[in-house]
Amino acid sequence: MPMKKQTALFLSLALTALYLLWLLFAALRFMPEEGVRVHTHEVPESLLLEGHNARRTLPPGETVDLNTADTERLKLLPGIGSSLAGAIVSYRAQHGPFGQPEELMRVPGIGEKKFEALQGLITVSGNAPGSG
Repeated sequence: MPMKKQTALFLSLALTALYLLWLLFAALRFMPEEGVRVHTHEVPESLLLEGHNARRTLPPGETVDLNTADTERLKLLPGIGSSLAGAIVSYRAQHGPFGQPEELMRVPGIGEKKFEALQGLITVSGNAPGSG
């Protein structure tokens, strides 16, 4: 083997060995020391998310007043996210308070099927402050 090839091979092996040693050093540097304790906190089960779409829901027995609810309260309803909650609030601002729950179907994005899923969970008041 010619001398230039041997030198090139030796340099390649030496640089590879140095690189591997550097990687090992970097990995060891960030490993926790023996005896280091990792502290964790218990999280209440009610706060644990179950998948990507986990969110708060309306407590049993409660209803949402379509005439007084803000977007956060509306989002507690099944199938109502930020977009539809905003659409309900916008519709109410443009057209005034809802006279009956069925008027919710006038909001774009809420059809008969979605309305049926919300029956019993929604009410309309005479726009009394603080209700819903």
